[in-house]
Amino acid sequence: MRNDSVGLVLTLALCLILMSCGTSTRNQRMPIPDVPPSSPETSSPPTSTAVSLPQRANIDFSGLRLLEIIFKTQLNVTRIDDLYATTRREISNLSVVSNCNLDVLKGFVATSWAPVVLLVPPTGGRHLWAVIGYDDATKQILLGNPVTRVTRSLVYADFEKEWQTGSARKCVLVTPGKLSEERVHSTLGKYLPSAQVAQVGVRSR
Repeated sequence: MRNDSVGLVLTLALCLILMSCGTSTRNQRMPIPDVPPSSPETSSPPTSTAVSLPQRANIDFSGLRLLEIIFKTQLNVTRIDDLYATTRREISNLSVVSNCNLDVLKGFVATSWAPVVLLVPPTGGRHLWAVIGYDDATKQILLGNPVTRVTRSLVYADFEKEWQTGSARKCVLVTPGKLSEERVHSTLGKYLPSAQVAQVGVRSR
């Protein structure tokens, strides 16, 4: 009987020891190894904000009143740069923008600035037009005359041919206030890559 009691006590003591060891193991936290901060060479580059043009944009004729003086008096110009001098008395804020491409014109239209271009159609002659819309789905650009309200649509390829021959990748902007090159670049930067925007030149008065 005494041996049974001793065995029972030993068994209980052993159980208590085992339970104590199990509890301490469960409550024990694994140490967190020290990780050195990542260097600039190994860290992931920050995600840049994507910039892109809207697929289509339009400007209503009611927003083109500042251009009316050009289309009333300057239809016979042979160089778009001539508008800088010939409209000095009538127009306060005019900018000649160089190194343009079709995306730059789209960026202006998306901003509700209607760029004026000089085109030479296959039939000959030189004609000023305001770019008032585009649609990437149909690949067409919409041109307008703010005075007569006449419009003309051209597919992108035909427009670029007439524009290259006419005003050689230049356009004119007429705005309520004077445009600096920095402001033009900042505006285009909402839609176009910075490397492309940096090529655009602006001469304003």
